[in-house]
Amino acid sequence: MDPALQKNAKAAKFSILACEKWDHSGCVNYRCSDYYLYAFKDRASEGQPPGMLTSMLNKYLQCLMEGLTAKVFRTYNASITLQQQLKALTDSQDSIPAKILSYNRANRAVAVLCNHQRAPPKTFEQSMANLQAKTETKREQLSLAKKELKQAKQDVKGSDSEKLKNE
Repeated sequence: MDPALQKNAKAAKFSILACEKWDHSGCVNYRCSDYYLYAFKDRASEGQPPGMLTSMLNKYLQCLMEGLTAKVFRTYNASITLQQQLKALTDSQDSIPAKILSYNRANRAVAVLCNHQRAPPKTFEQSMANLQAKTETKREQLSLAKKELKQAKQDVKGSDSEKLKNE
């Protein structure tokens, strides 16, 4: 591992484990190994808030390139992944609807790969309760309609048999 990285890791009080199996050329053309950040166990036992690791990571990324933060890196990673997915899923000869479908599939794949999750709205629980109530009401209406249909069929059969008896 690069001595400068070791020094920065010690100063920021987190450890860096280098994984030499992949080389990356990133947005800054900085060739490096794939680094994993692990908080020291004693830091975790001190009861520090989780945001402290994020701030230490951002300080480390600032050492690599000015303006580089975890959020910027995450956005860059998602953009690169989307480009790769689009390249794999689209064909220049496809129709416009097929291209739109390919884009939606690529975007969904990126969301899964990058673990993008939409936070539920504040009114989510109330909305779900309202939908459950509407669903239950519709089920009751459907059940009642089925009973009425069954009764109507029996009434028709009964009136047909009475007509046959009278004739």
